[in-house]
Amino acid sequence: MKQNIKVSIIIPCYNSERFIERTIYSVLKQSVSELEIIVVNDGSTDSSRDLIERIIDPRIRLINTENNGVSKARNIGLQESRGKYILFLDSDDLIQRDYLKNAMEKLESDIYDFCTFPITYINEKDKFIEMKSTLRGTYENIQFEIATFSKNISACPSAYVYKRKSLLNHGLCFNEKLQSPEDRYFLLEVGRYLKGCLIKNGILMYRVTASSLSNNKNINLIKMQEAYLNQVIENNLIQSNDVRNVFIRKMSYQLFIDYLKKFNIRSIVYLYRNFKTRF
Repeated sequence: MKQNIKVSIIIPCYNSERFIERTIYSVLKQSVSELEIIVVNDGSTDSSRDLIERIIDPRIRLINTENNGVSKARNIGLQESRGKYILFLDSDDLIQRDYLKNAMEKLESDIYDFCTFPITYINEKDKFIEMKSTLRGTYENIQFEIATFSKNISACPSAYVYKRKSLLNHGLCFNEKLQSPEDRYFLLEVGRYLKGCLIKNGILMYRVTASSLSNNKNINLIKMQEAYLNQVIENNLIQSNDVRNVFIRKMSYQLFIDYLKKFNIRSIVYLYRNFKTRF
C-alpha cells in the first residue's frame, strides 16, 4: 500500500456533516486510484466522525484530534502523508474526476513545484452558480497577486496540488497562529520558493453557502485578519517593498472599516496606518 500511494489528499474536518461524505466520494471517484485520504477530524461535535467511519475504503485514514484549528489539522495531515503529491482539500469542496490525474501528469517534470486550477462555485445542492467572471488560483507573481488582492484570484487550498518534496524541502506548512486567512499567508510563503503553473482542463468546485456569502464579520474574524497582517510584517514575508506597502495599506484600510463598523477605537490605529503608507 505504501509504495502505491501517489497522492495524499488531506481533508481538515470540523462539524462538516452536511458535506463531508460528498467531498470524500469526489476523491474516491478520481481516475487515479493510488491515493490516500487523510481526514483530520478537528474535534467535531456533530456527526462528522460517524459519517466518515461509515465509508468503507482502505485508502481512508481518519485522525481524531482536539479542536486545534484548520492550520494545525492540515499540518498533522502533511506530517502523516506518504504520497508524492499533496492536495489540501476543504471538507465541503468537490473535484472533477480527472483533477488529480491532470495535476500528476503536469508535475511529473522537474519544472514545476505545484499546479493550480480554474474554480467554479457550487451551491449547497452541488449545482453550479453563475459567475460574472472566471476565477483561478495564483501561479505567477504570487506574492503580488495575493498581497494586493488581485481580482479573480483565489487562495483556496483546494485549488492547488503540490509536490510533497517541494513543501518539505522549504519547510512550508500552515501558520498555526492563524485560522483565517491562513491560506493567504501560506501562499505568500509559497511565492518565495516555489514555481507553479495553471492547468485549464480541470475544475475545482468551490462550495458557497449562506454563511460564506455573509459580509458580517464578527470581532474574532477581524482579530484574525489583524493577526495575519502582523504575522506577515513580523516575519518579513513579502520580499518587495512596494508590494509590502500596498499590502499594509489595503489591509489597514479594511481593518479601519471593520473596526469602525464595530465602533471599536482600534479603527483610528488603522486609519493612521493606512495614511502613513501613502507618503
